[in-house]
Amino acid sequence: MLKKQPTALKCLAKEMDFDMLCLQETKLQEMHLDDPKLNLRALLKEDGYDDYWSCSTARKGYSGTAVFVKHREITSAPELPISVKNLIATDVSFKIGKEIDNEGRTVVVKFPWATIVNVSTSSPKIFFWSHRFLNSLPKFAGVCSKLRPRFEEIRLPC
Repeated sequence: MLKKQPTALKCLAKEMDFDMLCLQETKLQEMHLDDPKLNLRALLKEDGYDDYWSCSTARKGYSGTAVFVKHREITSAPELPISVKNLIATDVSFKIGKEIDNEGRTVVVKFPWATIVNVSTSSPKIFFWSHRFLNSLPKFAGVCSKLRPRFEEIRLPC
């Protein structure tokens, strides 16, 4: 979808106003992220999102994950239970320490309050590795993962 309709992501962000979005199976290569026609790296920057992409270097058009995190202005987010400065990532990695690291399956975003792991897997073996990795994390970790993917068409109003 991102290669065919890159503006759909911008439309989704505008419609949903999400604080964080984890995508899986992007099937993108690094060259797609830098393609001026697609403009993927800059697509949500003007809306205040940081983006973290993991692309497969093992095979073209394979796997791929992304995480988008929105920066909230301190004056516009008094209802948040945590300080807005805690919404800024302190570290980002793309590895869980196994041979799948070159498949673009993982984005790990660390915040002062938690670690978010976006792992794309339908293989029990890979999930076991990511589960062991999660157990090694010292703080709370949230996981975005697919085990048995089910695809549904989403129609956006814009």
